[in-house]
Amino acid sequence: MMKLSAKYIKPKEDRNTYEDIIKIAKEKKEDNVVAKLNILNERTKRLNEITDPNDPYAVILHGDCWNNNFMFKYADNNKTKLSDVCFLDFQLSRLASPVYDLSYFLFTCLSEDDIPNFDEIVNVYYESLSEFLRKLGSDPDKMFPFEELQKQWKRFSLFGLTMLSSVIKVCLSDKDEVNDLAEVAESGRQITDAFTKAVKNAEEFGKRTLPIIKLAIDKGFM
Repeated sequence: MMKLSAKYIKPKEDRNTYEDIIKIAKEKKEDNVVAKLNILNERTKRLNEITDPNDPYAVILHGDCWNNNFMFKYADNNKTKLSDVCFLDFQLSRLASPVYDLSYFLFTCLSEDDIPNFDEIVNVYYESLSEFLRKLGSDPDKMFPFEELQKQWKRFSLFGLTMLSSVIKVCLSDKDEVNDLAEVAESGRQITDAFTKAVKNAEEFGKRTLPIIKLAIDKGFM
């Protein structure tokens, strides 16, 4: 499904995936960010080239790993104690680097206040993964060394950056702004049209996206 999506659902050639973030960066005179985003836009057009890489560390991904595809169950009415989580929507599941899911989830869900804790969050993920692998009788240092995880962040986090703008737009949309994807498809329009509307709340959009882009630049992900 992912390869079909990349092949048939294409944004307009003259459209910059990051145009809304670029506009905000220009207003803040973040010239380095603007330059990096223009380069990233060209890489994004070749996203299909890094889809399902022939990677010895590839795992089964969720594929569409963001907060709208999780269902949470709470043990109390105040929703302060989480008792269970279900993952939904697996039509993009495939074999690839775990960084596809990690970058997609973290880049679209982290707040500006979370950014300084990025390394700690990645470390907690790896410690949890390692503990689980040991319980299964495997050696995490052989199956997926931490050094390999760090390398893969630089190779594959492009996917999360590609999803960033459109997903944050959906998260910030009012109820009457959300498109019915079936109606969009049946009308003959590109599915991408449903995610390219102008941002109403530009200030909040900037708070959710610009710090992520700066993080990716600082970490050498782009």
